[in-house]
Amino acid sequence: MIPKYPRGTAWTQAIIGAAFLGAAIYAGVESNHLHDELEADRANGTLEGSDSRATRGKWFAIGADAGFAIAGILGGLSTYNFIKDPLPESSVSSGKLLEFEDPLKARPVARHDLRTTPQNNAWAVDHGPRFELTPRAEMHGGGLFLGGRF
Repeated sequence: MIPKYPRGTAWTQAIIGAAFLGAAIYAGVESNHLHDELEADRANGTLEGSDSRATRGKWFAIGADAGFAIAGILGGLSTYNFIKDPLPESSVSSGKLLEFEDPLKARPVARHDLRTTPQNNAWAVDHGPRFELTPRAEMHGGGLFLGGRF
């Protein structure tokens, strides 16, 4: 199964960025609407010097610019978070193959046979091939084992 990285942060940034973009568009449209009204009143000669629409229009324009900047930053961050993959890169290395040790496998142990030692002169001389049947009990089982020497 391929692990998937959660994209909740990217979705959150995209949604908040879209909300800022919508608010910035609204503030920009209102700023332009107030600007058009002020220009129409100036052309008619009915514009007063203390009209509050000029101040409101400036604040709408500043809010629109800030909203577009924040929406752009959040859009870039969400795009980055959608694309990035924090999982480690896949890699292959060539070299000597390694065998893993099986914990259930018994280690070979050299069996010391007293009959073939030089101290026991009766079997120290080579008498040719011989076979033996030995019972053996081990940790994971046992049985009769047939062995021989040539």
